[in-house]
Amino acid sequence: LAFAPGYVAKRDGSHVVNVVPAMEDADFDPKVITALKAIGADLQKHSSGVSINVVDEQTIVQFMQFAQSVPDHNLPNTIIVLVGQRASIDRAIQKAAIKSPAILNPYQDERSRGEPICLALVAPKSAAIETAAERQTIGMVSVYVESGAEIEPCLYRSLMASFGLGGQIGPATASMFSNPVKYESPTPLDWDLWRIHTDPRIRAGMSIDEALIAAKEIIS
Repeated sequence: LAFAPGYVAKRDGSHVVNVVPAMEDADFDPKVITALKAIGADLQKHSSGVSINVVDEQTIVQFMQFAQSVPDHNLPNTIIVLVGQRASIDRAIQKAAIKSPAILNPYQDERSRGEPICLALVAPKSAAIETAAERQTIGMVSVYVESGAEIEPCLYRSLMASFGLGGQIGPATASMFSNPVKYESPTPLDWDLWRIHTDPRIRAGMSIDEALIAAKEIIS
């Protein structure tokens, strides 16, 4: 992923990242929290030093109340995962678009696929963007998962994208990011890419050429 073509976007790996399940519907499935904890632990295990904390059920409400009271750029190490019916997601998107109208375009693109929503909206960390690294450092991320989506592949792809690893690649590649999607969990290639991307030698703001040089060092 990149906020500007040709550069690496990445989350600051020196902080714990809080993943917060947001319960919008009365029929919210608590198994989503269990899945998030398992996937977070799996991503942490296969990374090069990423630390992921899935907020527990007892503190979700307090965390969401706090999140709604401060600007998004004050929550740079936060991934909010909203799981619910299409109407709930539509309401949440419309509310978020008041502050960030640009999110409407990717959301409409996602809706036009005709499948259950699975979308990670990634924003830069800094409110005052100055350097290339600041422009490409990932901040708060909102993940929207519609009830009926295949939850595990959606969460794997969305959480990886929340750290900067994402996009779509051709159907012949053995990856969760192939289009159309053929894999329900990360493939060996995906884990290799995840390990490389989360390595501290890959930095936000690197050019693609610089990142390729660093990647060769990591895998050698």
